[in-house]
Parts: sequence; C-alpha cells; structure tokens
Amino acid sequence: MFNKWALILAGLFFTQQIVAKTANEFSSNTESAAPCIECSRPTNSTFESIRIFAENLKESTRGALDIEYIFDKMHYSNKCDSFAADGEMNKWGNTITNELRRNKGNISSSEEEDTRRYKPLLSQGPKDIKKYCTNFQAMTTPEREALYVLILTAMAHYESSCNFREKAPGPNGTAAGLLQLHKGREQKYSSGCRRGDSARPERTLICGLSMLNDQIERGENLFSRDSYWEVLRPQGRSKKAGKIMAAIKKFPACGAMDTPTIANSKHKSKTRIAQK
Repeated sequence: MFNKWALILAGLFFTQQIVAKTANEFSSNTESAAPCIECSRPTNSTFESIRIFAENLKESTRGALDIEYIFDKMHYSNKCDSFAADGEMNKWGNTITNELRRNKGNISSSEEEDTRRYKPLLSQGPKDIKKYCTNFQAMTTPEREALYVLILTAMAHYESSCNFREKAPGPNGTAAGLLQLHKGREQKYSSGCRRGDSARPERTLICGLSMLNDQIERGENLFSRDSYWEVLRPQGRSKKAGKIMAAIKKFPACGAMDTPTIANSKHKSKTRIAQK
C-alpha cells in the first residue's frame, strides 16, 4: 500500500512542478509575441485548475494515510476501514467529505466561502479546538475535512465498533447504527436528520455531522457535558472522550509530534484487535 501511494504523491508533486515550469515558459514566450488576452486567459486558468486539483488530491491522500495510521495505532475495528483504507477515503469517508462541501441552497461560487452549510465546523471550529488540535486555524480545508473523518470514525468505533447493524437499548428506545441514534427519533436531533437515518450508514453520518454542526454553531465544545453522545462527554464513565481526544492529537495536521510522516510510516497491518 505505502509504495503505491508514495509513488502517486511523488507523481503529483512532479506534475505540479511541470505545470509551473510550463506556465513560466508559456508566459516568457508570449511576452515577445503580440498580446492575446482572449487566448492566454483560458490557458492560465487551465494551469491553475490543474495545480489546485493536484494540491487538493495530494492533501486528501495524505489525510487518508494519516487517518489510516491512527486507526492502526489506536486499534480500531477493521470495519472502520469503510471510512479510510489503503491510502484513500472509502465510501463512508467520502460521504463525510462530500457532505462537508455542501452549500446552503443555490448560491454563486463567489459566495461559497461565506455560505457553506458546515461553516461552523470548517471555519469556526469547536470552542475547545485548541486543546487537542493546536494548529486548526492554520489547516487547509482538505485537512479539516480529513480531521472530521477521523473524529466521526473514532465516534463510530467507540459507539458501535463501526458496525452499522449494531443495536442497543437506550434511554429513549433502541439506539442503532454507526453512531447509535435512537431509532424512530432521528429527525428530532437536527434539521439535517431524517426519521430512519440510524438504519443507513451514509444517512447516519450526515445526521451526525448536522448534529455536531449545530453543537458548534451554539458555541459549545466538541467534548461537551451536554453532548448527545456519551463518547464525547468528558465526565463519561467510559472515558472514551479522552481516547477520541488522544486520536485527534495524533493527527499530523493538528501539530502532532508523535505521528510519523507518510515517508516514515510502515505498511498497514491487516490484523487489528479492536479495543473499545
């Protein structure tokens, strides 16, 4: 796994260098020729689009590899590989990143940064973010997206061992799904939740993101005494909130010092003993 993605990252790096070099050569050649504003602008725009795409893909791949390393380090259930594995985001991880990129209604691209549905999570961040992710404000958007993939995965591991069929008795009926939402009452938690979301993993994650976003928008901590999830309550008897915080602190983009870079990471072990 590592060799394949190391080569891909290296390829992306050299692609960026080639694009930059070609753009410079194009600029030099056109300086001596008659100006052609109409034909030069699309070319420059194309170079910029390729550069941004390559940079975002590189950061996304790096985030997936970092998450994967933490999974192994924290002994997460093998079922959590549906979030990220083999150096890439998988189905559930993609569900989270795609949802985080949603906007509020139909808006123009120029308004995107100010009207993102999940602006509280991505821009503002939890009130207590500096306690476990000191570098949050300097992180790029893809890095923040990867961070929330890690957080939702950690929650799912401690709530259900990443088993979307898991059910357990709860204070308001049956708790079900990846995040143990109360069956038949999901729509009461947030405007982004629908009745029956606990039965479908993708909808469970969207509902969970919406609940977290509401929590942060209210100015609350991520690790709050009033959180719906016991695994995010610092006073919880299981002490799982501390374990999730420890996982976040290992995320390199947060400023972690004990997590190796991609170049130093070892090949992933396919046999993990889940610890809850």
